[in-house]
Amino acid sequence: MTHKRLLKTIKTVMHWLLAIVIVLLLVTGFGITEYNIVEDLTFGLLTKNLAHQIHTSPALWISLLVLLCLHVGFSLRLMSKSRKP
Repeated sequence: MTHKRLLKTIKTVMHWLLAIVIVLLLVTGFGITEYNIVEDLTFGLLTKNLAHQIHTSPALWISLLVLLCLHVGFSLRLMSKSRKP
């Protein structure tokens, strides 16, 4: 696998993971405030207590922070390469 192909694969995986973490945070946050709706939509799988446990999990927030920093780092690197003459 070439270097460019590897970087592209890493960026794609990173972007998908970041999207999953953000959606998970949104759904669990909504599950805390509007738990009746979320419990019905998830057929009782995501209860208010479980949504609160997931939403306040340090692992989820650390994952968000790491993935967001990587996303910004890759974007800044790409911008700096495109501006070089």
